[in-house]
Formats: sequence, C-alpha cells, structure tokens
Amino acid sequence: MEENFEEGLKALKYTFEKLVSNKSFIAYYLKKQQEKYRLSQNDLMKKLGIKKTRDFYKLGICKFPEVIMQPKSKEDFFETKVKEIADYIGCSNIALEFILIAN
Repeated sequence: MEENFEEGLKALKYTFEKLVSNKSFIAYYLKKQQEKYRLSQNDLMKKLGIKKTRDFYKLGICKFPEVIMQPKSKEDFFETKVKEIADYIGCSNIALEFILIAN
C-alpha cells in the first residue's frame, strides 16, 4: 500500500511539473509565486494552509478558473470557483485568490 501511495505522489508531482508552463493550470501561478517571492514549496504550502504535499500537487493540476461571463458577474464567478477549488483541496481561498490574481 505504501508503494502505491509513493507511486501516486510521483505521478502527481510529474504532472504538476509538466503543467508549470501552462497558464491554464494553477501550477503555473504557484510556480510564479515561488519565483517572485523566492519561496520554497513548503513556504508556499504554509501560506496556503496546505499540510500535505499531495494536496499541493492536486491544487496545481486544477484548471485556472477562466472567466467567460458578463462583466458584472466575472468577479463573483471567479471568487466562487476559487472557493470551490480551495474547499476541495482544503486550503485558504483568500491566499489562493491572491496568488492567482497577483500573477
């Protein structure tokens, strides 16, 4: 069972690393935040309130919440999607929203 967990973590990390150059995925914005503020992965995880490396990688492979709605509802849509992602991962929606907007 431990071996399956390790293999799953390796697969998540591999996927995450492939997506850091693609703006359609949150991994891109996490990597930019790390570079901009010279943060380690652990520092960024703490900032987001993420305790498990697996959850950090899962967050990175989530799609960036693209806004394709009317201007009045764009902010609400974006905030709602960020909150949904944060709830799914178990991280701070405020910190996540800041990272996605700041980069």
